[in-house]
Amino acid sequence: MLDYFLKLTTFSFIINTLLIPLSLFLAKKINIVDYPDKRKIHIEPTPRSGGIAIFLTFLLTILVTQKLTPFLTMLIIANTLIFLIGIIDDKYNLSAYKKLAGEFIVATLIIFWGSIRFKIGGNYTGFLNSNLVSILLSYMWIIGVTNAINLIDGMDGLAGGISFLSFCAIITIAITKGFALQGIIAGVFLGSIISFLNFNLPMAKLFLGDSGSLLLGFNIAILSLSVSYKTGTLLSVIFPSLFVLIPVIDTIYAFFRRIIKGKNPLTTPDREHLHHKLLLLKFSRNQALIIFYFFSGIFTTIAISLKSKNILYGIIFSLSLIFLLFLAIYMLEKNKVDEKIEKFNHFTDKLKQKLLSGSNEQNNSLKIFIILNSSLYVLALYAISSFKEYYNIILVLLFISYIILAIISALLKEQGKMLLFINFWIDFLLIYVLVINGYEKMVQIILIVIFPFFLYKLISRKKFIILIPTPTDILLFFSILTILILKKYNPDIFPIIFYTAIFYTYKKIISIGNLETTVKFSLLQSLIFVLFLLSLIL
Repeated sequence: MLDYFLKLTTFSFIINTLLIPLSLFLAKKINIVDYPDKRKIHIEPTPRSGGIAIFLTFLLTILVTQKLTPFLTMLIIANTLIFLIGIIDDKYNLSAYKKLAGEFIVATLIIFWGSIRFKIGGNYTGFLNSNLVSILLSYMWIIGVTNAINLIDGMDGLAGGISFLSFCAIITIAITKGFALQGIIAGVFLGSIISFLNFNLPMAKLFLGDSGSLLLGFNIAILSLSVSYKTGTLLSVIFPSLFVLIPVIDTIYAFFRRIIKGKNPLTTPDREHLHHKLLLLKFSRNQALIIFYFFSGIFTTIAISLKSKNILYGIIFSLSLIFLLFLAIYMLEKNKVDEKIEKFNHFTDKLKQKLLSGSNEQNNSLKIFIILNSSLYVLALYAISSFKEYYNIILVLLFISYIILAIISALLKEQGKMLLFINFWIDFLLIYVLVINGYEKMVQIILIVIFPFFLYKLISRKKFIILIPTPTDILLFFSILTILILKKYNPDIFPIIFYTAIFYTYKKIISIGNLETTVKFSLLQSLIFVLFLLSLIL
């Protein structure tokens, strides 16, 4: 099953990458552009059409890879409606009440046609032990989470990164508990998000838009509800919130905050969301993302690690942790530490520039990088001739999409912040295919042969090596943690992750201060790899 999800996620990544130019074109054509104002934190007009590519990817991937059933047809209709609500809002700025009315109609389809709802019953639920309460809670959950992701989409990379972690957790639970369709849908969105985030991390060149954030929030809501425990207790109602605990708590807090201030909670936006508070404290956008990703990763890891009898402890721990997060932010605000944080960031930025400036080690670094990439690609070429044709086709399309992604990044003057992250998953896919086909020893030999070059690189450096965590590193850490939970379903997972992590560490250190040129060489080798693969197919 894991093999199938990998192929599906890869396929959706490819499709979304190919559709990004179309979404950028449509944004300009129909004027779906987000202009800066006093409530927003971006400073340049930015296309808000990321949701177009994600929706079309979902539609195409499902129609191409799945056989339509009544349930799947219902999901396609529901997703189409929620996407249309979002795209109309992006274009015409719908009122909150009209959006809620549309979301209510879509939630009705899910609850009554799809029968996706909370199941409550038993001796300890009292008046809650009724079908009416179950339906009401289901409406609140679906509409609430849909809007929670929409509301938190106020900073580059925030909604996309949290959605990434949520879908990773949903796929893991789907595999372990046998929810195949839910895992398939989550896999489709996961591949799309990986492609999209390349243009959405600070400073973003493409936004989700309401069409994207509503679409992601809606699917997280219904999928988390579908795969959650059906114990019939109140805990089973609270459990799905672990997938999106920060957006849910932040939305609830915003709702009551506005009511207390005598404002309409639905029609009075403000700059007091959690991400606004972190930015006002002078945390950088990357630091704010790291905080969000770290806590969200903890909550999703708890969700996939819990046994049914331990749900209560997991929920208590998670709620306590998020309470401490809010308390810490409150204390920082009260003590007015924003100037200290700003000075610290200024100092670390200057230190990093000083340590990385004037490096004359670029050529040696690139030589090692070329050897590292080429060795893995040559081995893959040697082994791949024995694979089935669809493997060849998927890998060709994967590398072509990687090249296209980098070209679009260059055209948009985007730094390609996700390219090294994507490179990790390309290596993972290649190593996965090699290991399961009996070439593990060859991978080990490459790592051993490359190690002296890597060691020489470390010893010969005249400047310190600083490995400052990035938001993508946090996403990578928790996605690896999620995959490792599946090792009992595939014993090869641990060595595959281990080998890929070593490759990533090599590339991460080699790429310090030199990522742009390193990516260019990686792209050149990817192009050569595509040509070889095409020769095998043709």
